Formats: sequence, C-alpha cells, structure tokens
Amino acid sequence: MKQVLLLVFCLLPWLGRGQVDTARVVAEVDSLIKEAEKLNNSGKPQDALSHAEKAEQLTYGLFGENNERHCKALKLIGSCYYYMRQYNKVEQYFIRAKNIQELVYGKHHVEYAKTLTNIALLYLRLGRYEEAGILYDEASPLFDELIGKDQIVYASYLNSLGNYFSAIDNNNKALDCYTESKNIVERLKGKNNESYIHALANSATIYKELGRYLEADACYKETMKYFETNQQTNDPDYATVLHNVALMYKTMGKYDEAELLHLKASNIIADTLGEKNYDFALSLNYLGTLYVETRRFEMADSVIKIAAKIVEDIAGKESRDYAECLTNLAIINANKTDFSKAESLFKQASQIQFRLNKDYDYAYSMFNLGGLFMMMKRYEEADSFLNESKKIRKMLFGAFHLEYVASINQLGFLNIIKGDYLKSKTFLSESFGIQKNLISKASLYLSEKDLSFYSGTFLRYFYGTLSYGMQYPKATKYLSGFCYDNALQYKGFLLQAATRLKTLAQSDTTASKLYDNLKSYRYLLSKEYAKPIAERQHVEEWEEKANTLEKELTRTVAGFGEALRQVTWQEVQQQLQPGETAIEFVHYQYHNPEPTDSVFYSALVLRPGDEAPHFVTLFEEREIAPLLAKASGKKSSRIDDFYLNGDGANGEKLYQLIWQPLRELLGGTKKVYVSPSGLLHRINLGAVPFPLQGNKGQTFADSYQLTIVGSTRQLIVKDPAAAPNANAVVFGGIRYQTDTTAMIASNETVSRSNDLPDILKFQSDTTSRGGNLDYLPNSLTEALSIKGKLESANFTVQLDTGYYANEEAFKQIGKYGASPRILHVATHGYFYPDPEEMVDGRRQTLDGGEQVFRNSRHPMIRSGLIMAGAEDAYFNGKSPADREDGVLTAYEISQMNLANTELVVLSACETGLGDIQGNEGVYGLQRAFKIAGAKNLIMSLWQVNDLSTNAFMTEFYRQWLRQGLEIPAAFRAAQGIVREQYPDSPYLWAGFVLVE
Repeated sequence: MKQVLLLVFCLLPWLGRGQVDTARVVAEVDSLIKEAEKLNNSGKPQDALSHAEKAEQLTYGLFGENNERHCKALKLIGSCYYYMRQYNKVEQYFIRAKNIQELVYGKHHVEYAKTLTNIALLYLRLGRYEEAGILYDEASPLFDELIGKDQIVYASYLNSLGNYFSAIDNNNKALDCYTESKNIVERLKGKNNESYIHALANSATIYKELGRYLEADACYKETMKYFETNQQTNDPDYATVLHNVALMYKTMGKYDEAELLHLKASNIIADTLGEKNYDFALSLNYLGTLYVETRRFEMADSVIKIAAKIVEDIAGKESRDYAECLTNLAIINANKTDFSKAESLFKQASQIQFRLNKDYDYAYSMFNLGGLFMMMKRYEEADSFLNESKKIRKMLFGAFHLEYVASINQLGFLNIIKGDYLKSKTFLSESFGIQKNLISKASLYLSEKDLSFYSGTFLRYFYGTLSYGMQYPKATKYLSGFCYDNALQYKGFLLQAATRLKTLAQSDTTASKLYDNLKSYRYLLSKEYAKPIAERQHVEEWEEKANTLEKELTRTVAGFGEALRQVTWQEVQQQLQPGETAIEFVHYQYHNPEPTDSVFYSALVLRPGDEAPHFVTLFEEREIAPLLAKASGKKSSRIDDFYLNGDGANGEKLYQLIWQPLRELLGGTKKVYVSPSGLLHRINLGAVPFPLQGNKGQTFADSYQLTIVGSTRQLIVKDPAAAPNANAVVFGGIRYQTDTTAMIASNETVSRSNDLPDILKFQSDTTSRGGNLDYLPNSLTEALSIKGKLESANFTVQLDTGYYANEEAFKQIGKYGASPRILHVATHGYFYPDPEEMVDGRRQTLDGGEQVFRNSRHPMIRSGLIMAGAEDAYFNGKSPADREDGVLTAYEISQMNLANTELVVLSACETGLGDIQGNEGVYGLQRAFKIAGAKNLIMSLWQVNDLSTNAFMTEFYRQWLRQGLEIPAAFRAAQGIVREQYPDSPYLWAGFVLVE
C-alpha cells in the first residue's frame, strides 16, 4: 500500500443563503450544522454524524434535494464517515453534494472546486489514482483563479495535491506542494496549527522516500512534539505519523523500533476507529510487511489476511490496495515454499493490475512471477515473465532506472541457472554498466551518507552474482572478471568520492563554481530520470549542460577525470609485474536465491597473463568470527593463540580458512597486493601462519612481500603525490588529566619547548595504550627518540608533549599551509562497536560521559584519539566552554587537510579498528586520515604494549631514515626485528599494520 499521508479536507463555513419557510427550523438546521462542524473538527466524527444526519433530514424535508443547506449537510455526513475511516460510505454523499453544487452554482465556483478535491482525496485512499487525477485536473485552475495563493484553503488544496503526486510516485512535485502549503500557513497563522503540521508531516514522508533521513527525522520530531504538546496522542493522525517513522526505521534496518511504533499506531487506530476501517487495514499491512522482512511469515500471513478482508469490504476486489495485499500474501507463501498458492495469488494480483492499468504495478507482478518460477525450476515460464517485466519497465522508465536494472539482473541470474553463461554475462554486464553510470553521477551531488544508502541498493546484485558463482563453479569462467570489476567499483567507492569532493571544495573559486553548477544539473536530472518517460522535462538540455561542465572540470581540475574514470580488471592486470599478484577479498550475504543469514568470503585472484581472475570460495563468517572475538582486547595470550601455529592454537585454523585455498595460485609469486574485506580488516594478514616445508613458525609475510591497499584500483588511480618537504609533527608524553590552568596556559603559548614541561616529571605506568587514560611514559621516550632521528635526517620537527599536545594544536595542522610530510601520534586511542549491535540480548549502553562517544550512531564518532586534558570530557561528558574537549574523533580528522602528508603513524591502541560497513571498509581513523588526504598509515589492531610499541617505532624510523628503505620495506624490517625479540608472542610484534 502507498505511504500513509495526512489528508485535509477543504471544508470552510458555508457562505450561501437559501429560501426559508420556517425561521425556527432554519435556525435549528444551522445550529446542528455548526455543532457538527465543531465536533468533527475537534476529532469527534461519531458525535458529529448524528447532528449532520438530523440536519440533512430536516433540510431535505423542508427544502428538498437541490439546495445549499442540504448540500452542506450531505458533505458533512461524508466528511464524518471519512474521518471515521468508513470510506465505503463516503462517496455517495460527496457525489450527491457535487451534483447539487453543479445545479445551484455551476462548475465555475469555489465550493464546487472544494468538493472535487474532497472526492479526489477519497479516491486516493481507495487507490483509485487515475480517477483522482481527473478531478485534480478539473479543480486546479478553479483554485488558482477563484481563491489565489494567499488563503489557508489554498494551502489545504496544495497539501491535497501533494498527496496525489505522492501516490503516483512523483515525489519532487509532492514535496514542492507540501513546502508551498507549509510556507503559506506559517505566514498566515504560524506553526502551531494542524494545517502546518499536516504539510510538515507529509514533507517528512517524502524526505523518507527520497532517502533524506536527517530532514525526515527533523520533520517527524517536530510533528510528534505538536501532537504530544497538544495532548493528541490518541489521534489517528498521530498514529499515521508513528507509522511513517516506523517505515523509515524499517528502511534503516531498525526493526525492533519499527515494530513497536507500528503496534502503537495500530492500537491507537483500533481504539479510536475500530477494527473494521481502512486505516486499520493499512496498519496491519505495514506490520505484515515488517514481519515478512524479518522472516516471521506466520505472523505476517495472519495480519495481512485480515487487512485484505477489510480492503475487500471497503474498496472491493478491483482496487490497487487489494492487489497489493494479494501480492504480499503470495510473497509470504513463496517464502513458506507453498509455491502453488503463491502462484495463484500472484496471478490474481496481476490480473487486477492488468485490468486497472498495465503499468509499473503489473510489471512488478510479472517480475515476482518470474522469481517464483525460478524457485519452482520452471525456467522457461520464468524467462517469459521476466522479459515481459523488462519490456514494460523499459517502456515506462527507460534503461537508466532501478526497476529496469532489477529485471535485467534477474534475467542474468536465470541464465546462470539455465547454463547459458554468455547470455547471463550480457545481462549482468548491462546491469553493472547502468549501476556504474548511476552511482558515478550520484557521487556528484549526494552527501556521503546519502550516497552510501543509494549505492547500497545495488549491492544485492553484486552479492547475488557472487552467490551464484559459489553455486555454479562453471559460470565463474565467465563471471569472475565481472565480479572483479564490481569489487573495484564498490570497495572503497565512497571513500574515493568523499576524498574527491573534499579536494574539489578546496580548489580554486572558478572550479568550485563549476562543480556547484554540475551538482545542480545532476541532481535535477536524477529526479527527472526517476519519473516515467512521458513525464520527464528538460532532460536533453540539462544533460548537455552537465556534460559540458564535466568536460570543463576534467580539463581544468587536476585529477578530476582520473577520479571519475571506471577501472577494469584488465587495467589492474596490466600494472602487475612478473611475480606480482593482486587479491580482492570480498564478503557477501549469501543468496539462494533470496537473501539468507549466511555471510561468505571469497577471493578474486589476478595474475599477469591470466585469461580472467580466479574466483575462490574461502569460508563462512561464522567460522572465523568466534576466533576473532576471543582475540580482541588486550589479553596477550588470546592474541598469541590466534596467530601461533602449534598444539591447541588457532593459527592453523586461520591458515586453513584464509591462505591455504589460495596457496596453489600464489606459486611463483613474490609480491602480493591485498584488499581486505569484512572481518579481514581486523586481522594482520601477514602474521597468519603459512607453513613452509614443515616449518610451522613461518608466516605469510615470510614468504611474500605483502602490500595492503583499500582497493587494487589504487594500482591505477593513485593518490596525488605530496609536495616534497622535510617537516614533521610529533605528539607524545601527553597529559590527559584535566587541569584548567595548565590547559589554558598551553593554549596561549605560541612557542613550544623541546624541554620536558614540569608537569610531566612524574612516574605512572600502564601496560597498554587503551582502556584507561593513564600517562604513557614510553610514549614520551618514543616521541623524543623519533624527534632526534628526524632531526638527524634534516627534518624540522614540531614536538608537542604534556598539555601542549592538545586538540587545538592538532587541528592547526594543514590549516594555514601545507601539512607536514610526517605526522606521528603516540597516545591512547579508542574504538567502540555499533551500539545497535546486540550483545547477550542487550544493546551496549553506558551511563557516564563516555556514552557520548560509545553510543553515537555515527561510526566516525565512535573512533578517535585522546589528546591533552580529555579526561573530564571522555569519562564524565563535561565539555569545556573555553577550549576543545581533547577527544579528537575520526570525524573531526576527516575534515582536515593532510594532502601533503606522506605518512601518518598512529602509535596508539586499536587505531586500525572501526565499523565495517558493506564493501566500504573500515569507518574509523583509517578512513578519516585517508579522506583528509594522508598517503600511508601505520595503525594498530589491538591494545598494544607500550614498551614493544616504542621499540617498533624507533626501529621503523631507523630503517626508513637511516637505512634509506622505502616505507613498506622499513615497516617489514622493523616488524621482523621486534619479532626476533618476541618470537613466541605475536601480541608484541604483530599489532601494527601498514595501509597504503
């Protein structure tokens, strides 16, 4: 069923006069009508109905059918039934009233226009959109000419018209109507009234449909506050708002919250309107679709059957909503493997839709039938229905539309099953080409969050292709290259887009203006392409202008065209030298053919001279997740057990899961470029055992030169080179306790001393750099040692220690000039997992100030570095008014400009961790520094030891600066030397990883 909107009738006080025979009866009729209006407007339509019916009887008996008062009584009765949601009783009264007005006034009259709109609203509720559109077409010129735009009734009309555009999926026009309606009401009456709230709530619904959740959430909150403040929480309109918020939560995957709101809304409607009305059917349908999505099919079947019966009684069996109920029931039965019943229901629904209008609803049914017959292994019938769906969708929407993509992608999957791999490749390649085009253009105007949501709508096709590759190994010869191209497109795509947008924003004024204009045209075009072809406007004109601007930016902005260019596996292969191999790890929700709760990992292996990449299935996530969970935190024995290859250790299992299936393909390889995925981001892949000729102590890095990259796309599209410089900034020996006087003094001091501040001359120790904010004595030793080595290599070094190592000092980096070549930070780091994830059946919450960071829904807030004076803010939530709080979040770092920084070293705990979101990698400090422009990062995977960290960092800089090794070689050499000191404890030598 369509989204629930707040519908407002154009019912104003009656202004006409009629003949009277008896003044007393006329006065009684007027009094009844006035009281009925009052009761109806105050949310008591049942009480209003009796007054309206009595007024209708009196006026009919006294004046007959065709007079003004009788017309008004009829409209009141119809509106009472409407607000009681007894829609099957409404139409007859409105039609009678319209006929009277046509006789009394003619069609060129305000009251006639209002009644047309009211009937149209009823048709919207009943899913009779075509009839509603005819009435709006007749009413619109009357409102424009007879009322004008500076009246509340015109605002109500706009809200109604917005509902129509929403119903036919023209969200842009709907939003325009709601916005104009809201502005009129606010100007005339302010915000605290129902007309404003109706337009606001409906705007929120459109924002939700467009994926603009921040705007939707703000509108919904303001709407709910109005109902709560005015004590209207038992109002059906309040229930409508709750339903819409629940629908948004469902889209965001917050199913528990969505279910609670749907149930609350359903109870309000049942209490106020009863269980035999249309709104209650809507409630049950929404609840049922939620149960389907969470695979509670018996519950879904129960509630949707009740909804279908109510819709049948009110709207009949030839309505769109009844067809949708049948479709939902068919989906339920398909998931319950009752294919015969599902087929019958799908066909009933499609026949109704065909008779109503052979449009997108009918195409959707054809698509569903195709999917059902695939499950039933009736492949020729599936092919017929899917092709019919494709044909209609292309005719309605064109080739660059999500509906068309869904059809050709499903045909690709069908032909894999049929064994026609070449035909499958043709369909899937067309699908992927359209996806790349759409995402590339969307990256020019969407925010990172919106782009993440948008690109996520395509991932199911990628996951489906990988899943079919698992099931049909013979197909991988044809599909492995296609899968590799998908990985190049989706892995790290948003990071590249965010970096590109940031670079453009910091470009010159002319480029920024060109880019802003390009964003505008791409945004407008995206809205036009979402419409049916017949309704699109200005497409050719705007496409020409957008293409011209894009060419101009490519010509004038260095790296713009390169960043937008799509990369193929063949291009990556051309960059590989003899003895080099590229591996794209992928993780994906397994489809069979519908999504399951299993997540699998595979590797796409690419070598010079291969005809195509190799597709290798590795393991299921549930095999590795328990091992990784045991190795988290700072317990050295568990981490050692995770990587060691001995009796009772898990290293052997790790090898069997990750590297053993790839060993044969790595024959003759010396250097391996690896792009991790999913939980592999949390593993030091080089430290995983790789037994060689019976030597169980060998690791993967002993056998191969390992290079970790975000995507092997980086072999083609490289980061812009940093301008040569010999500047470095080093932080260490930081004082975390809050001392206001000392903090202010440090902030006001311009120069920095290379001597130790008196405040640091004390001793306190900790075994790791995480979990608390104790002073780290070895971090000071480390910082001083690195400073000396850098200065010996002719670097100019800024050393910040004690209270000088504050957040303000960090944020000055790159603000007024080029960022330093080296940024080294020795401090505490933090990372918290998603608070929405359930642990032991409960969400993770914290009562102290730390909850600000731990419970944030933004992954880049839940990861960061601790700077000077952060203790009160971090633990107690006390943010100072006169300075930064000292908690440097990943989000704040991502806003900086580190484009000239060749190396960032994060000598802190868990700095390599973060949320793993789809194929986008780690949302945390790693992502933040990459967005800021840093080229290479050294980060930790667990709560590293202070002493061994100092030893590793000192050795790394010695190898890099004194021995003249490249950064990767220096990193490997330093790790090898520390490993020699602690051969039986990977916890002490394997905690750091280099990401290029």
